[in-house]
Amino acid sequence: MFIIVNKNTNKVKQTIDKNYGIEVGENELLQDVNADFMTKLNTAHNYELIFTDGVVTDITVIQTIAEYEASLPPVVPPKTELELLQERVIKAEEVSRGNSLANQELIELLIDMEVI
Repeated sequence: MFIIVNKNTNKVKQTIDKNYGIEVGENELLQDVNADFMTKLNTAHNYELIFTDGVVTDITVIQTIAEYEASLPPVVPPKTELELLQERVIKAEEVSRGNSLANQELIELLIDMEVI
């Protein structure tokens, strides 16, 4: 396997199974890597490449993809139409109860004032 490394960012830009005579840019490095390196790279979300004399010799995985995904907040699925309808019914019931209480208080006030 081969990797193309961006020399400015020291990150892998691309992985390639064979070197088909690929030409790399001025700020890129074409590097042959072993299966162990690729295994580490494929599990890494955040990593550092280790260079020796301008050649990638290893990779240090700082955070795996699994660790990164575990650190994300859980995804809350959108509410269904039924759930939205149930919420609207509950709110309408609360408003109705509030109106009933307000009406009852108004009736009691009018009674106290001997209007009715």
